[in-house]
Amino acid sequence: MVAYNHAGFLAGYPDAFSVMLARGHIAVDLFFLLSGFVLARTYETRMPSARKFLELRYRRLWLPVAVGVSIGALGFWMAGRNLGDIWLLLSAGLLIIPYPAFSVILNPPAWTVFYELLGNGLHALTLQRMNLRGLFAVIGISASSLIVWDLLGADSKGLNVGQGETFFLGLPRLLMSYCFGIALYRLYGDRPRFSYWWGLLGFPIVVVVCGYVLPFHLELLIALTVNPLVVLAALSLRHSRIAEALGALSYPIYAIHFPLQFILIAAGWQWFWLLPISLLVSGCLGVLADSRSRRTLGAIISQMTVRPVTIKRT
Repeated sequence: MVAYNHAGFLAGYPDAFSVMLARGHIAVDLFFLLSGFVLARTYETRMPSARKFLELRYRRLWLPVAVGVSIGALGFWMAGRNLGDIWLLLSAGLLIIPYPAFSVILNPPAWTVFYELLGNGLHALTLQRMNLRGLFAVIGISASSLIVWDLLGADSKGLNVGQGETFFLGLPRLLMSYCFGIALYRLYGDRPRFSYWWGLLGFPIVVVVCGYVLPFHLELLIALTVNPLVVLAALSLRHSRIAEALGALSYPIYAIHFPLQFILIAAGWQWFWLLPISLLVSGCLGVLADSRSRRTLGAIISQMTVRPVTIKRT
């Protein structure tokens, strides 16, 4: 949904469906929520130092972003941009620093990775020590600040904030969902609560409804109700190779797809081809760049191809 939204943005939203998915940025808040949940599940009982945790997370997240930034630099070179400017943008992008204009120009979705790393540092420093009351206080303050900005701002963008002129609103946007994810894990753990169909059906339907009906300031309500529903509903899913493969590909595709779409648009490709080609190529590049994806997909392939050995009794 995020990739479709970006393709629609680059192509000027050429069809009705791309207009509906213009609210696909709500999926970023799902990403922050899921991150808080999973990292609380994985690390809170054995949290390393903040420096070590940031190092682990940086090593985990960096390479796919770097591939996307490098593709973005190639696109800017093809568009005739000054090489000095490209080197400056490339250097900032490889460090995952939103610069200039508070944006990772060569790979714009990477602003979320910057805030993800910031959230990881805060998790190790202080969030892991907060009780539920403290976490919900942070959630409430963050949500309130977003509501105030949305109601008082001249141009309402809902939750579509975090880079450019709204860069500093990325912090409350991150903390609202990331802390909610931590709180969900502490409250419910891994125990399934209801069918995963609620999540599979609920989230896309709500985003589509948002695209046509709901005002921007109700996006925050979706982030605090539907997104947690999706995470809790997913706990009832049984393990499957398809889900495992999609999970392995999701982050690399997210980190690489946008610069590819930019190059395809610049090269004159039709809107129809933007999404499938960018997903296919970014998925292949992601597998090459992301060691966890390679390990996961390699294990799945071996499970599917290796036949069990039968032993004959004599």
